[in-house]
Amino acid sequence: MVNVRRMLIVDDEQAIAAMLEEYFELQGYTTIVTNSAREALVAVDASLRSAAARIDIVLLDVNMPGMDGFSSAGA
Repeated sequence: MVNVRRMLIVDDEQAIAAMLEEYFELQGYTTIVTNSAREALVAVDASLRSAAARIDIVLLDVNMPGMDGFSSAGA
């Protein structure tokens, strides 16, 4: 069985998100990128509903407009 590691990257700065996505894909992760905490919560909800959408780790920017990383981590 292949161990696929899925990472959710959450950053409102698209250039940083793209850089992180490229780096972690080179490290063997399958990545999902969102640009807001609200989008991230939708992705996490989908992960909880489906084994195929499972997220193993979240890399979360804490300083974002609207809902910040700390608030979304507690949601």
